[in-house]
Amino acid sequence: MDQAMREVTLTEALARLHVLVHHVLVHEVETTREPIAITRSGRRAAVLMAALDYLGPAGEAPPDFGGPHWADQRGH
Repeated sequence: MDQAMREVTLTEALARLHVLVHHVLVHEVETTREPIAITRSGRRAAVLMAALDYLGPAGEAPPDFGGPHWADQRGH
């Protein structure tokens, strides 16, 4: 197996996604000079960031992730 094709764990993948989304959002705020909540794609990005924050730094989903009370716990 090629080194570039190595298997990554879900935790690694989520951690990488979290960093990528963070960098995209920072770039968007810096280039538009608007708060992220009022940019065109900001609402979707903010929801994604809330989901990633809910996963926590280790990228581990709590038992109720995506369940009926998930949005209520996040304040959405």
